[in-house]
Amino acid sequence: MPNCCLAVSGNFRLSSLPARSVRWNDHSASDNENSGFGAAAITTAGTLPTGCVIHVPIVDEPGGSVSLENIRRAVRAIFIAASANQLEVIAIPGLGVGLNSPPLDETVRAIVEEICSYKKTYPSTIYLVDSSPDVVAA
Repeated sequence: MPNCCLAVSGNFRLSSLPARSVRWNDHSASDNENSGFGAAAITTAGTLPTGCVIHVPIVDEPGGSVSLENIRRAVRAIFIAASANQLEVIAIPGLGVGLNSPPLDETVRAIVEEICSYKKTYPSTIYLVDSSPDVVAA
């Protein structure tokens, strides 16, 4: 699946990812900066059954609060990375769900609204994935 990619978010800094495995997709930051919201890094997928992983930050600091705007920026960063790398298929989990997060229905609505407003060629297929029944139901 070389043209399929999984998007992830979390409590990390993009600059902490292994340098050899990162392709940057941030038009406002250099490769060595601690890139923030609106930036994405693509790494190899290791043993995951996908071609790559797109990493996007959603909080300022580990354990920090997640805002709907940061979730929206993360989704847009995923699309920029997918388009720049001509990824045909991506899977987006429930970004920002859990502790210190906006209500689940608002979070999922923000993700879906960003997907619906996206109009570029790549990715051509977007899957919403999550292992939580609550996220899937929302």
